[in-house]
Amino acid sequence: MSVPRHGRRRLESDTLTVDVDPDRGGRIASIRHRASGAELLLRTPWADEDLTGSSPLSDSGDEWHRRYPGGWHGLVPHAGTGRSVDGIEQPFHGEAAWRAWRIIEPAPPGAPAAGGSEASELALGLVLRTVPIDAVRRIALVDGTVTIRQTLRNRSDRAVAITYTEHPAFGPDVLGPGTVVTLGDDSAPVLQTSPDDPGPAFRTVRVPSGSARLTVRSPAISIDLRWDPRLLPYAHLWHELGAHSGFPWWGSVRTLAVEPASRLDDVEPDDPLGPIVIAPDAEVTATTTLAVAPADPRL
Repeated sequence: MSVPRHGRRRLESDTLTVDVDPDRGGRIASIRHRASGAELLLRTPWADEDLTGSSPLSDSGDEWHRRYPGGWHGLVPHAGTGRSVDGIEQPFHGEAAWRAWRIIEPAPPGAPAAGGSEASELALGLVLRTVPIDAVRRIALVDGTVTIRQTLRNRSDRAVAITYTEHPAFGPDVLGPGTVVTLGDDSAPVLQTSPDDPGPAFRTVRVPSGSARLTVRSPAISIDLRWDPRLLPYAHLWHELGAHSGFPWWGSVRTLAVEPASRLDDVEPDDPLGPIVIAPDAEVTATTTLAVAPADPRL
């Protein structure tokens, strides 16, 4: 494991290079396909801008989008518009995505690498303050597969309800004309990128299989996402294909996010924080994988 610029940690295999950014929400900042050089994740034009000392915008959603660098965040204990629950303000997309995570050395043990391959791995930890939850986010790379194994432990003496969403935002290198997104075993696309038809910007779909595929024409690869549908029965589909000329995108962002999610996006003000209830001194663990493989360029 090497250390790239900006203090990030790097995981490497023959197929992929993965950069992890502990300081900006414990996100995966980059997944690069080595054979083609394609960057799988979004990197916004302002990703490296330093806003230290600038006055924060009053709305946490506006501030999130002003700072948003792209990549793959885990959203805990809330996702979506900021709101107050039990008198505690939960910012847009949840506390964990705003915080700096600590690096846990060595990484805690996990499942052995498939096929005897050597795993490149990293573990991050965070003590949340808006809820009494300790989070450990373990990221491993084996060949063409990235595995995220997130454990959330309730450190209190009462049950805690939370929302949990994975937020991988794919970038323009894999969103050329004809990129197709399918869910589960359904061969009918839920989205096909086109310069003439950007389609709806956001919708939520129930996905009983916990799986999605992006089929990319150039480079000719498939990107398979798999997750635990018992904890994350939905997928939010969000895309911004350069159509919005105003704040926050200014016409300069092309991205598609397929977001495994624990709940629907629309919630009532008096709804609990989330549908995942963790008992006192108990924990839940969810595993999400992204696998990259060659695809038939004719598809």
